[in-house]
Amino acid sequence: MSNSVTQLEPARSILLKVGAAVVPHVAEHFYMVAGIRKICELTGRKEGSVYRWMYPKERGGADGWVPPEDAVIILGWAVDVRADIDAEDFLPPSKSKAVGGVKSRVRGCQHVG
Repeated sequence: MSNSVTQLEPARSILLKVGAAVVPHVAEHFYMVAGIRKICELTGRKEGSVYRWMYPKERGGADGWVPPEDAVIILGWAVDVRADIDAEDFLPPSKSKAVGGVKSRVRGCQHVG
């Protein structure tokens, strides 16, 4: 059995984006650690708990989901620091693309009246 852990989305991307906002001028492999530490600071969770967001349920994880109460905290922080994180980022990739497509079509509509 391999020691590697498949990191599930969207949690992995959220952690990387938070890390990039915290330490923007370092090598990308530091983003995960910085993101986890910042989220622990914001939410009061322990590192192991945040890591488990990226684990499958059968390993005691959250299947890539960020708990909604933590998502709200992270989004509030992202707005405050102008981080490149929005509500769509908390959706799985397939759902995010669908929502993004709807948003772009709505933006392209003109009001007739």
